[in-house]
Amino acid sequence: MERGEIFAGAVKDIVENKMSLRKAAAKWGVKRSTLSDRVTGKVGIDRRNGPPPILTTAEEKKLAEWIIGMGQRGFGVSKSRLLHTVKAILDKDNRDTILKNKDPPNLPGNQWYKLFLKRNPSVKLVSTRKLDLKRAKVSKKEVDDWFQQFEVFLSDHDLLGRAGQIWNCDESGFCMQVKTGKVLGPARNGGGALPQMTANSKSQITVLACINAAGGSIPPYHLFPLKTVPRTWNPLAGGVEGASCYFTETGWMETEAFYSWLANHFIPNIPPARPAVLLFDSHISHLDFEISKLAEENKILLYRLLPNASHFLQPCDVFLFGPLKAAWTTAVREFMIDNPGEEVTKKTFARVFKTAWQRSATMKNISLSFSKSGIYPLDRSKISSDLLLPSTSFGDCTAMEEDGETSVNKAEEAAKKRESSLLDLVEEVMSTPEKEKYRQRIEEGFDLPGSPSFRIWKRAYQDSQSNSITASPENSSATECNVTGTETDSCVTDNVTSTATKSPTNVGSIDGTPTRSDSSSDTSIIGQASSPSACTSTPVTSDHGRMTGAPPPSKKVSPNLNKVLAYLEIGKRKRKPGAKKFVQCLPSFLNGSEAKKFYQEKHLNFLRSIKERQDSHYSAWR
Repeated sequence: MERGEIFAGAVKDIVENKMSLRKAAAKWGVKRSTLSDRVTGKVGIDRRNGPPPILTTAEEKKLAEWIIGMGQRGFGVSKSRLLHTVKAILDKDNRDTILKNKDPPNLPGNQWYKLFLKRNPSVKLVSTRKLDLKRAKVSKKEVDDWFQQFEVFLSDHDLLGRAGQIWNCDESGFCMQVKTGKVLGPARNGGGALPQMTANSKSQITVLACINAAGGSIPPYHLFPLKTVPRTWNPLAGGVEGASCYFTETGWMETEAFYSWLANHFIPNIPPARPAVLLFDSHISHLDFEISKLAEENKILLYRLLPNASHFLQPCDVFLFGPLKAAWTTAVREFMIDNPGEEVTKKTFARVFKTAWQRSATMKNISLSFSKSGIYPLDRSKISSDLLLPSTSFGDCTAMEEDGETSVNKAEEAAKKRESSLLDLVEEVMSTPEKEKYRQRIEEGFDLPGSPSFRIWKRAYQDSQSNSITASPENSSATECNVTGTETDSCVTDNVTSTATKSPTNVGSIDGTPTRSDSSSDTSIIGQASSPSACTSTPVTSDHGRMTGAPPPSKKVSPNLNKVLAYLEIGKRKRKPGAKKFVQCLPSFLNGSEAKKFYQEKHLNFLRSIKERQDSHYSAWR
C-alpha cells in the first residue's frame, strides 16, 4: 500500500469513524505526530516531513519531462548538465536552500542526483547512439508521404501481400579487429584489464546482404579491397555456398560493383516470380541509368527508401545487421581461440563470416527486419513518433501531430492519474451532499474554518488540479502565474489568491518553435498549457500560518524554471538557388519515365561540362 493510501485510510477513520488519533496511528502503523500534521492540514497527505526540498515535486516533474524531451530530440542531458541546470534555476530564483553556502553555491551533489533518479523512475542513465544531422531532420510528414506513395506503388503493380517478391539490399562493413569484450578472470587483478589477442589489421570487408519479406535471402556478396584478382588463393574458400565477390580499390560499393551484383548475382538467384521490387537506400552507387535499364529489362522494380531514413526504414539496418554484427564478433573470437597464432585476414574472411551468417540470417530475424520497419506487413505505425522527435529541433520541420503520442505525453497522463487518486481516496469516505457542499464552497470562494475534513478535502482537490493559467493583462504587473504544461491553476497576488480551472489549449509548439506565454516571457513550452484569462479572486484565509488559498508547496513552480528548461532549436539553413542535390530531386520509383528524364538531364549536364572545359582549353591554346 502506498504512503498516500495509508494516510488517507487513517484520516478516514478519524473523520468518518470518529476514531481517536492515538488508535488510528496504531492501526495504520504511523506516528501520531505525523498523522496529526495530515489531519490538521499542516502537511499534505502525500508529503514527507523534514527540511523542504530544493525543488518542489511539480518542478522535479517538469525537470524529468525536460530530460526525456531533450534526449528524444537528440540532445541528451548528462549528469553534469543536470546538476548545473538545477544550479541555474536556484541562482535565478535566489532561493534560500541548504546548498546556498556550498562551494560552488547551489550546485547539488551526487546524493541529490541519486535521490532524484529514485523519485523519478521515468528517468535513468541510458546509452546513446550516433545520429547524423541529416537523419535527425527527417520529419513525420516526409515519412507519411513515403508510406502513402509506396502503398500506391505496390497496389498499382499488384504486389500487396506478395512477401516473396519484396526485397531489400544493403551493405555493411565487417572489421577484422573486433572488440575484446569481457572474459572471466581473477577476482583480484592488480594489473587492471586482462590482455586479449586480436588481429593486427583494422581493415574491413564490405558485405552486401539481400533479403525478402517472406524470410528468405540470397547468398552474401563480398567486396574486397584489392586492385587485382588474386591468383594464388580463393577469396571465397570455405564461405557461404553460392556467395560471390567483387574487387574494388577501396573495398567500398561502387556503381560498377552494384551493376555486377544486380546482373550476375541478384537476378540469377531470386525466384522467377515477377515483377519483383528491390528496395535500397539513396547511396550514389545505386543511382545509375544503366542499372535502371537492366532492372527494367528483367522486370525488377527499383524503389528508393526515404533519404536519410535508413536507420528506421531499411529492414537490414533495423534488425538484421544487429544480430549479424554480434555473431561476427563471436565468430572472430572463436576463430582466434581455435587457431592460436592465426588471425582473420582477407584469405580467411569468407570462412569466418559463414559462421556468423548461418547463425543470424534466419527466417525469424529476416521477417522481424521487415515487420519492425513497417515495410511488410505495410504499417506506418511501426515508425513511432519518438523516433521522429529529433526533427522538432529544426525550425523548418514538423514531426508531431495530434495523433502522435510520445512518451512525454504518456508520462504526463500517468502523473495526472496518480495525482487525482488522492482526491478519489478522500471522496470515497464522504457522502454525496457533503462533496457537493464542499465544491460549492470552493466555487463561491468561501472557507469552512474549524472543519478538518474540509481542509483535507481542499488539499486533495488542489493537488488534483492539473491545468495552469496565466494572469490576465490587467493583473500581469502584480501577479505571478505558473505556466507548467498541464499543471494547475494558481495565481498568487500580494493579498489575493486566485484559482480557476481552464481547458487546455496549445500554447507551446510541439515542433520546438518559441511561443509567448505572456507579455514578458519568450520561452519555448513543449506540451499543452491553458490559454491566458482572468483569474477568479478568492479571499485568503490563514491555516496554521500558511496561505490556504495558495497551492501546496509540492505544486509550486518557479516562473524562471521554464526560462532555464528551454528546448534547443536549430535554425533553418539557407540554400543557394539551384543548390538542391540530384539525389533529392530523383523520384522513388527508378524505372519510371520521370526518373529516366532525370538521368538524361544529368548525363547532358555532364556532357556540357566536358564541352565547356574543352572550349576553355582550346581558347587558352589559341
